[in-house]
Amino acid sequence: MLYLRGGTDYGRVGVNARLGAGLKFGFWGINLSGTQVFASTEDLEAAVHQAIHGNWTELTQGMVPTLNFVIYF
Repeated sequence: MLYLRGGTDYGRVGVNARLGAGLKFGFWGINLSGTQVFASTEDLEAAVHQAIHGNWTELTQGMVPTLNFVIYF
């Protein structure tokens, strides 16, 4: 069961899509990514299909940006 803020319940499995890029500088790095939550794989597939045809709104609208600093051991 997937519960989304606002009280909506879905009896399906939710999926996340993440787009990101990063740079590594020796033992440390930095990356920027965005994560979007979809209520089902069908919703994700529809958003990717739209993006392939030039409409990135469904894939990026509501995306949560994240900036990460990484130390490599």
